[in-house]
Amino acid sequence: MVQAKSRAPARGKILEAAVAVFSREGFQAASIDTIAETAGVSRRTIYHHFETKNAILVAATLEQAHLFLEQLRVSVLPGDDFAAFVVESLCFVIRESPGSR
Repeated sequence: MVQAKSRAPARGKILEAAVAVFSREGFQAASIDTIAETAGVSRRTIYHHFETKNAILVAATLEQAHLFLEQLRVSVLPGDDFAAFVVESLCFVIRESPGSR
């Protein structure tokens, strides 16, 4: 179990770095080497956690979706009308999007 805990920070660093690199360079131009350098890990560490660059993108997207849903859970009160829920959700996405003004 201790070994699993020590891997979690590396995985998180990789995902954070990938989001930064994808945002800066675009998915197609982003390389595993750049993600590794940004995360401060080796290519081997990346491939230990993820088989492909696509797998990193999927994991990062899922993590962002979970964070988004958690924010909705704490910010939208039960009983609010659905229209207000949708509007608040869209406003949140716009506010939290990279490069949002």
